[in-house]
Amino acid sequence: MQRGNGKDVVNVPFDCEVKSRSTFAPREWLKQATMRAAAHRELPFVVCRMNGQSDKQETVPEYLAFMRFGDLVELLLKAGYGDIQTDSDKLEPERCAQCGSWKLVNVPCNTCQRVCAHMYVTDADKAEGKCGKCGITFAEWHG
Repeated sequence: MQRGNGKDVVNVPFDCEVKSRSTFAPREWLKQATMRAAAHRELPFVVCRMNGQSDKQETVPEYLAFMRFGDLVELLLKAGYGDIQTDSDKLEPERCAQCGSWKLVNVPCNTCQRVCAHMYVTDADKAEGKCGKCGITFAEWHG
C-alpha cells in the first residue's frame, strides 16, 4: 500500500483516511473521507493513530478505526454476520428504551438479552407474554 492522490492509502477498493493528531474531530475526518469516496463509490472510513501510539508497523492493528454506522451494518451483513434483514439499506439505528444501548429498529436489543434474566414481573406481563424487565416477547427470548 502507498499514500497519495488525495487518498491516504491507494490501490485498495475503499477510501481510508489516516489521521495522526492530538485533536479529535471524527465527524470532520469522516466527512472528508465520505466526500472523497463518493466520487468512486468506495467505502469510507478513518484510521487514527492517537498520541502515544507508535507508528511502527507492528502497532498499526491497534490504531482506532471508525465509519458511519449504516456503512458498518451493511458491511457486517454482507460479511455474513447476523440474520437481520435482506434490505440493509432500510436498517435504522435507535436507542433501546430499556437500557439505552444502540440497536436496530424492530430488532431486539442484544444488550438487554445478554443481561436480562427474563421474567414475568406482573400478571399483565404474563398475559401479554413479555418480559417485565426488558419487554421482549416470550417467543423472542425462547426463539
